[in-house]
Amino acid sequence: MKEQRDGMRRAEEAWLIRARNAAQSLEIAEDILAEHPPAPLEARALTTLAYAEMRRASYEKGVAHAERALMIHREVGDRLWEGWTLFVLGVLGRWQNRKDEGADYYHQAIAIAEEVGRPDLAAYACNGLGNLARSAGEFDTARERFTACVEKGVASGDREAEVYGHFGVGAAWFEQGNLDEAERAFLRCREISLEIDFTHFLATVDSSLSQILELRGDLVAALELQRETTEYLRSRGEWREVTTGLLGLGEKYRIFGEYRAGLEKVRDALELTERYGLDDLKGSVLLHIATLYESIEESDNGLPYYLRAYYSALESGSVRDQVTAMIYLGRWYRGHHEEPKALAYYFKALELSNEKQIAFGSRSATQAIGNCYVGLGMDHHAEEYFARSMEIAEQLDSRFETASVHHAVGVHLMRRERYAESRERLQEALTLYRDIDARDRQLYLLKNLQELAEMEGNQEELRHVVAERLDLSNTIFTSESSRRLTTLIGNVEGEQARYQGEELGLEQSDLEKITEAAGVWEMRRAKESHRRDLSEKQNDRRSAERTEPTAEQTAEGSGERERRRRMIVRTLGTFAVEIEGVLVEKTAWKRKRARDLFKLLLLNHRRVVSVGRIEEYFWGEPKEKIESLVANAASHVRSALGLGSERKEGEPSLARVGEGYLLDLGDDVSIDFMEFQERIITARRSEKAAERRAEYEEALRLYTGEFLPEEMAEWTEHQRMLMKDAWFEGAEFVAREQLRLGEHHRAVATARDILEQDRTSESGWTILLSALTGAGRNAEAQSEYQRCILCFAEEFDEEPPEELRNIV
Repeated sequence: MKEQRDGMRRAEEAWLIRARNAAQSLEIAEDILAEHPPAPLEARALTTLAYAEMRRASYEKGVAHAERALMIHREVGDRLWEGWTLFVLGVLGRWQNRKDEGADYYHQAIAIAEEVGRPDLAAYACNGLGNLARSAGEFDTARERFTACVEKGVASGDREAEVYGHFGVGAAWFEQGNLDEAERAFLRCREISLEIDFTHFLATVDSSLSQILELRGDLVAALELQRETTEYLRSRGEWREVTTGLLGLGEKYRIFGEYRAGLEKVRDALELTERYGLDDLKGSVLLHIATLYESIEESDNGLPYYLRAYYSALESGSVRDQVTAMIYLGRWYRGHHEEPKALAYYFKALELSNEKQIAFGSRSATQAIGNCYVGLGMDHHAEEYFARSMEIAEQLDSRFETASVHHAVGVHLMRRERYAESRERLQEALTLYRDIDARDRQLYLLKNLQELAEMEGNQEELRHVVAERLDLSNTIFTSESSRRLTTLIGNVEGEQARYQGEELGLEQSDLEKITEAAGVWEMRRAKESHRRDLSEKQNDRRSAERTEPTAEQTAEGSGERERRRRMIVRTLGTFAVEIEGVLVEKTAWKRKRARDLFKLLLLNHRRVVSVGRIEEYFWGEPKEKIESLVANAASHVRSALGLGSERKEGEPSLARVGEGYLLDLGDDVSIDFMEFQERIITARRSEKAAERRAEYEEALRLYTGEFLPEEMAEWTEHQRMLMKDAWFEGAEFVAREQLRLGEHHRAVATARDILEQDRTSESGWTILLSALTGAGRNAEAQSEYQRCILCFAEEFDEEPPEELRNIV
């Protein structure tokens, strides 16, 4: 009898630690089963084993164990454990996309929980029902279920159930685009996880919080949160959660342009999935590797990983992962202008999503099909699928999804020169992105609105959009603190694309659409080839006729570009203001404090700066004198620059607003540090290495020296360091790309620029020595290494890192 009681205790222990330590829980269950235990104990061990197999994505084994356990529990009348086993079968049904079956198991578990008085069991089953509702896009119902999970968790004292419930509430709000509510729920979830040392869930929560930070434009905070959590979980040996964290890190590094670092992190994640049998995570890891290869424009290396992700999802039985992989594969083919093959994957993703009621897949696939038809010039079909995508987004009641469709349709209409309709769609998307404070998405959309204004020739609108982009970039820039942080399928054409569709098991109607698209694609390809030939001949002729412009013409052109702006403000390397091409002399400001006030307000362009803050930064005089001092300085600024005292849309002014002052230099102004920041922000958000490099190079051109070098006060120091770090970020990225592409002489020059700013920069020395050896300039590399030794000795009294020595 004592042995049986001890066995029951061990079985309870294995079940209770199942989420915290899956390996230990599995080991206890397997030990119990190896001892030929009595039926009740065997059944409890089988329930735990079923849960462990589910966590390892061995769904069929999990079902077999759970069904055997359920039969025994019913035979011996163990109602509580029958309920827990029904819960496990519910999770297995949900993860295998047998949703109705899963829901039925959850409801049976809740009925037993009420019968035996166990709210903790009911809490977990409610959480499962919430997840089913969320995947179907029924967010209000999902929140009700998740809230019930929290309440029942509190009633039973099961704090882990509270964690799951709060997370579900946050996830539902997030998918609807309510970032504030989502953040509140996720933070509560994180707080409880830390209180009870529930590290199992920490990576998932922090990844979600990191996504919110990313959408709000605070990329460095997102990266830091992800990095710290991952390292903490690694110290605890929580390998499943470490894998999730490494995926998040890989994505953040991709955003920062640290593609190789991103690949290293995601490859580490792949190794963990193989070492610990985390088959359910493998597909996601493979997709991340593929997208990183695409970012560095090695897409042929990415395709095999997309395919492996698809086949991994097939093996694990995860329909959601299959849908995701097919949408990525379609995107790959569309990016290579092979729209018919893209359609084959998109149609299959749509078919599977509709069959299994995967709302995000249906919405994404219909929009992707619309984009494909846009590429083929088949507008009628494109608009049909865009309309279907919008219907699904509205049914989901998700502002994210709705904004995404408006954005895609707006860009399509702009390309078709239907400008009024395009603006309406883009503005609708912008409003939605503002509602949810998705500043990252706003930047992309404002770029499209800028393009639209340029196409229309609407200069007033263009100035307004450019100014808004600069202001938004400035907000994001200052919050980021600027850390630096083959092919398996050949060029298959029309008929083979149809064959690919047949292999995927598409319906005849979809195959006919692919055949139709293939015919259009062949004609367009032939036309494009002909057009390319003509263009190359014309370019050859023009090249033969072209002469280099004279120095006078170059200067004249540069001057013309500068004269397009009424006002030009320079802060990098020197401070100067030009109006209509005429420099504002120092005497025009009357007082130094007028120039100081202008610089402070400029740094906060179009934002109110209180008189108290101005006092804090500058004078420290008694309060009664400050008002008049600031008012006099503001008057001198208006006089020097011809500014109005009241704010008017698009007009330059320095206005008193509430308890402070607001500087608005109008739409027709060029402010160098803001344009520099805009280039840096755009570079960070460019998905392709070539695009990112171009933006960084333009930023480097603008950076002619430190921000306001003559002002060494505390209020300028933070901005100065931010911008200098951003310069390093851009210079290092450009130098690494030059090195990667074999542009060794350019890489040498850029690396020397970096070392001129920081003579002990490890990345600067790495690039310089690698570029010199790559160019065959070995003697020079040895000489530079000796200089490197001297620099490190003088600065740190130590030798350079071993990696530098290894290069030479």
